[in-house]
Amino acid sequence: MRWICSNKEVASPSPRRDDDRHDCGCQPSDRSTRIPGRVVSGCEPEPWWPTAVSPTMPASVLAMPKICYRCGSGIQALIGALVDVPGRGTGFVWFDDVAEAVASQVAPDVLARSGVGPIRRRRSRPRPEGYLANGCARCDAIQGSFPLSEEVAEYLAEGGRLQDLPVVATIEVALDTLEEGLMPAD
Repeated sequence: MRWICSNKEVASPSPRRDDDRHDCGCQPSDRSTRIPGRVVSGCEPEPWWPTAVSPTMPASVLAMPKICYRCGSGIQALIGALVDVPGRGTGFVWFDDVAEAVASQVAPDVLARSGVGPIRRRRSRPRPEGYLANGCARCDAIQGSFPLSEEVAEYLAEGGRLQDLPVVATIEVALDTLEEGLMPAD
């Protein structure tokens, strides 16, 4: 991995993940700061996308069929987006990372036709500051990020594939969003 530093451009000195030094002299103090796409004590990883490409990529917004916990209706809840990244394959980005893009690019009537409730800022006990979430199409109950992530994990553990879930819409996602939140879809 290459690092871009305010001092100079350097190559990571060692393939070992526990190495705390870079040629520029920066010393990360927190292991979590080594996640690609995150700032590391003045250094930043070089972007994985070519600089000549567009700053956005198309992404397919996925919905997961489920039963609303409040009213018992069969609905679809948005869980994230699939992105086909050239040279890296298909990746998945959680809904929290693309919620702003979905809310601004997908019309409410398109969501409603797909059985997805409205996207709006909602509050929950674990996240009292609020966040963009979709609700039940019938009763508007929040379909929270944590319960949805648990349902996705269960679906995948039972042999399901993200590629088999229904696509609600296609949006444009900023490349910096992908750098921070892209996970393998397989």
